[in-house]
Amino acid sequence: MSHEFVKAYAAHLKRSGKMELPHWTDIVKTATFKELAPYGPDWYYTRAASMARKIYLRQGIGVGVLERFMVAVRGMAVVLHTSARAVVLLPDTFFSSYRR
Repeated sequence: MSHEFVKAYAAHLKRSGKMELPHWTDIVKTATFKELAPYGPDWYYTRAASMARKIYLRQGIGVGVLERFMVAVRGMAVVLHTSARAVVLLPDTFFSSYRR
């Protein structure tokens, strides 16, 4: 159910034109251990829709908590406080790229 909502809301964000894509969305990696950028051309809208859903479900959530949701887990081990700066900046860019 949540997957369908995220896909539908991502399509809405793309159609509405209220989000400006940063120029680096086609070359950025989403984790330090990944080699390539995301394959889908609409990955930025999908991430933004996913974060909007998390904000709606958890009222009062902050950027610090959102960055923990976005940090990819490598393997089965979870190591806290090892997120890279690029991952930390993604939630900020989602909020700043949305025009009211």
